[in-house]
Amino acid sequence: MAVLSRALSSKAPSCLTKSARLTAARASLASRQVPAVLRAVPACSLARSSGLGLQQLAALNLQTRSLRTTPASWAVQQFKLADIGEGIAEVQLTEWFVKEGQMIKEMDNVCSVESDKASVELTSPYTGKIVKIHHKANATVKVGAILIDVETAGGASAPAAAPVAARAAAAPAAAAPAAAAAVQQFKLADIGEGIAEVQLTEWFVKEGDKVKEMDNLCAVESDKASVELTSPYTGTVKKIYYKVQDTVKVGSVLVDIASGSGAAAAPAAAAPAAPAAAAAPAAASGGSQVQSFKLADIGEGIAEVQLTELFVKEGDMVKEMDNLCSVESDKASVELTSPYTGKVAKIYHKVQDTVKVGSVLFDIQTAGAAPAPAVAAPAAAPVSTPAAAAPVAASRAASAAVSSPGAKAPGVLATPKVRSLAKQMGIDLNTIKGSGAGGRVLQEDLQGAAAQAPAAAAPAAPTAAAPAASASKDRKVDITDNVGKGMVKSMNTALQQPFMALGEEIDMTEMLKLQKHLKDYSLKKYGTKVTVTALMIKAMSLALYDYPIINSKFGPADASPNYYTAFGSHNITIAVDTPHGLMVPNIKDVGNLSVLEIQQEVVRLAKDAQAGRLSLKDMQGGTITLSNIGVIGTKDPRPILYDGQAVIGATGRTMVLPRYNSKMELEPRQIMNIRWVGDHRHLDGATLARFSNAFKQYMENPGEWLLALK
Repeated sequence: MAVLSRALSSKAPSCLTKSARLTAARASLASRQVPAVLRAVPACSLARSSGLGLQQLAALNLQTRSLRTTPASWAVQQFKLADIGEGIAEVQLTEWFVKEGQMIKEMDNVCSVESDKASVELTSPYTGKIVKIHHKANATVKVGAILIDVETAGGASAPAAAPVAARAAAAPAAAAPAAAAAVQQFKLADIGEGIAEVQLTEWFVKEGDKVKEMDNLCAVESDKASVELTSPYTGTVKKIYYKVQDTVKVGSVLVDIASGSGAAAAPAAAAPAAPAAAAAPAAASGGSQVQSFKLADIGEGIAEVQLTELFVKEGDMVKEMDNLCSVESDKASVELTSPYTGKVAKIYHKVQDTVKVGSVLFDIQTAGAAPAPAVAAPAAAPVSTPAAAAPVAASRAASAAVSSPGAKAPGVLATPKVRSLAKQMGIDLNTIKGSGAGGRVLQEDLQGAAAQAPAAAAPAAPTAAAPAASASKDRKVDITDNVGKGMVKSMNTALQQPFMALGEEIDMTEMLKLQKHLKDYSLKKYGTKVTVTALMIKAMSLALYDYPIINSKFGPADASPNYYTAFGSHNITIAVDTPHGLMVPNIKDVGNLSVLEIQQEVVRLAKDAQAGRLSLKDMQGGTITLSNIGVIGTKDPRPILYDGQAVIGATGRTMVLPRYNSKMELEPRQIMNIRWVGDHRHLDGATLARFSNAFKQYMENPGEWLLALK
């Protein structure tokens, strides 16, 4: 190293030619011992003396900068907005968590973006310094656009260094470590929607198992969704870091997988220097390359989709981010965009075909050069030594063993709904033979297994009474799901609030007439029906303008002096019954929304809650709650305060009851009961009663809204 440093310095002996300097530099780069003084060699001089073009020399310099040899070896990485699925082509950038000049680590939050379907917090894939932010808050950003530039201390990967190493006199000893299998760490990536941690519910593999790319590794669950995670690597599971039921934070390592990727680079690095003539074809191979575009894992346990539409045909020219096709699962419809610019060379599936995750959808012929190992490997093969070829043969044999036809992927294919049902029924999915595509376990398979269970148990039972005794057995049920744990926590907190409760009777007759008239009109003109829930939410907001203290939260109990916060925005929380449990998202700023806009938000939140897609923004920031539990069926509900809010209201079912009119004549009226519960620390009964009267007035006389609406 000292000799090389002297050779490259400005005071080097004149007997050391520029060509020798370049040869030494290449050898040093191949062994990843690049001295910082390499930057002192004039670029034009190196190009003339070596026969390298300036473009190749620039690549050499870039690799030199990226190697972590000195504090100055930094590279600028561009973090782009990736395709987040569901046909979303652009998002609104709602918040920055960083600023230019700030140091960040991998998995740190960078910004939050929002579409008409979801709100997502994006995390950094790099560790380094933010040198540029390309967009301001509230800007509209298209998929594929650059968000930030991050200056990293990252080194070039082994494959990137291969072309230089193939042309240099690299020592075989330096390449020996690369021949070993590389251990890849599979981390829990950010799965969006503000989720910071998940519960690991099931492992489909164990240490020592062979896995292929796209094989199921494990299932994780948040309070919003259950997701099966697939392997991005082919190899052997070396280490599993968590047990079932552990809580895992985003960015944590889940498994170590020993892959054969390290061996692939070894022959190129270990090959003797190729003649200049042999190097020419490699340099000239920057022509078109065929890239395969596969169906990536789109989460939520989806193992296959139906191809519903093709937007291109073979021979079409496409650009990066152009739409290629749309696919549909039982949870979502997604438009897939091209990651490449080029020509569609081959389409592998027809419309209405079922496509498995990991299958090739298209071959796209691109104008860019292929990754270096694909070009370097054939040139090195004829002259590689038997010793160098051995790891490759072993790697291929291992790969063939893993990918042998008919080998079953680790884990059981099943949707989150089926897994939840199996857990409730006490059925081990590993014992069920799935009748769905690819061996997927369906709900019908569980029902069939449950029907066969008594028959199978009968021969072993000594008496006919045994099954009945087993069925009535007491059992302990642990609350381990996040929704259940969240309910326990929030209800325990609510019991710390001293509360009062009042009830009221609402005559819904006139409101229901109006709703019936508006329902058909809004459906015809706006494509959505107006429900009583939307009308009640708006009436609540109007009453809050009359009594703003109701829209509040009491401060911490140990604060001195005690205080409460009266909120300016009416963020009204609604209760949604879902297969995952009770969900409580909120509609933001109801005071500035029309009844139609409120209805659209109710529909969106209910749909996202059922699918487990509610964002953190949807769940946070509520200021008062309305539970319309009467649609399920109860006469006089008694709610409990939620999330520290000062007031919650719950409505019962509407009943036809006899009531006296102004002439003291009995007539049938549509009557609904409502129960209000308030925080008695800063609210008194008189204020809550006046608020209730205002709500009653707006509900029973909807025509008066014309005077109050802005």
